[in-house]
Amino acid sequence: MSSMNEGHIENDGDNFSLIGINYGSCPPLIRSTIFGGETDLGIILTSLNSKKNSGVYGVLTCDRLEIYFCKSISNGVQSDFFNLLAVRTSLDPRDLERVAYKLSGRRALGHFFRVVSAMESQVIGEPQILGQVRTCEQISKSIAPASIFLNHIFKYAFSVAKRVKNETKISEGPTSLAAAAIRVARNINGELTSCNGVIFGLDETAIFLAEQFEQAGAKKFVKAASAKFNPKNTGILKADPHFELQSQLIANSDVALVCNNDTNYTITKEVVSSALRLRKYKPLFIIDLGVPGAVEPSVESLDAAFVYNLDNLEQLAVEGIEKRALEKQKAEGIILEELEAFYLKSPNRDIGVLAKEIREALENELQSMLEQKPNLSVEDACYLVLKKFLHQPLKVTRELSEKNQLNSETENLIRSLLIPQNGDKGDQNEF
Repeated sequence: MSSMNEGHIENDGDNFSLIGINYGSCPPLIRSTIFGGETDLGIILTSLNSKKNSGVYGVLTCDRLEIYFCKSISNGVQSDFFNLLAVRTSLDPRDLERVAYKLSGRRALGHFFRVVSAMESQVIGEPQILGQVRTCEQISKSIAPASIFLNHIFKYAFSVAKRVKNETKISEGPTSLAAAAIRVARNINGELTSCNGVIFGLDETAIFLAEQFEQAGAKKFVKAASAKFNPKNTGILKADPHFELQSQLIANSDVALVCNNDTNYTITKEVVSSALRLRKYKPLFIIDLGVPGAVEPSVESLDAAFVYNLDNLEQLAVEGIEKRALEKQKAEGIILEELEAFYLKSPNRDIGVLAKEIREALENELQSMLEQKPNLSVEDACYLVLKKFLHQPLKVTRELSEKNQLNSETENLIRSLLIPQNGDKGDQNEF
């Protein structure tokens, strides 16, 4: 249950805080460990909310891990988060902290609005992020259901994202090399959910593109490397790039990312021709990432082989950027407008939701008490439940007093919340 301390400050957006690690803040090795490893949002949030901290939400996608909380608990959350993530990824918590970003107040709120509106995605405007955040919100609510403050933040962010989607064309046209590659792949292969991929030779661009394809729905990319490449790297298929193996790997793939190696060309016309026969001339999308080219130029003459190099993709991206520049400007304007509105408007809380949460918590606790002690009278059970529910607010009150933070206004608020006023019979329909 969220602490009273959080409830006292939840109307102020300046108290919104976040910690995050994303595709832009960390190198590929750490990125693949976090986003493609054993990271589990539910486990992380369960651990964070089981400690003295409460009301921590989170978002986990293939290129982003962020947790959200009230600023008053930031110190405890930060250390717990990095230590927990370090254990699950076998990374040093100091290394994780160095690649993380920490935001609070207006900066945190603006960043979150941009995340939900797909303005912070690797592919700006990508449509999947909103659904991903909604799913993560449901996971967060199942673990920390009483975070009224964060519920409001998320609800407002969704409305911002809806405005951006409805009032701009930010999702139309590629704006990056990755977006251009994905668009071409869809034109060649249709939906990517049935597409396989392969990487010949490895560099950061190849890893980045593979991550983007997988995020867009493609199946896992097989990473093939020469015997010279370090086989200790996780996820690497140790294989000699001889003719038969190359042909078979390409034949089983719909998208091939090709980097330079020690030979003149990593992939030759003969290899691709053989692969096309094996796949019955099903269209093949080849991205030549080599500088100079890693794919033999004559491959382009083969039917069903579509070869694009970095220049081709970058040109498509430039054209898309030019088309979407105005739309991006519109989206940024909407986000800024909504950020200002958030601070000007008094949050319209859904008291019905809060009442339901309190009622369910009381009912669950009473039921649990009677199940544990079946011989207990209802009167005694109610007394024990009441005692338990009073423990947290009294504890917080005591802590505020010890820190000299219990002013008369706060004390009166606590009294009005916990002590019935004379003549107030209460609303029988309220709960």
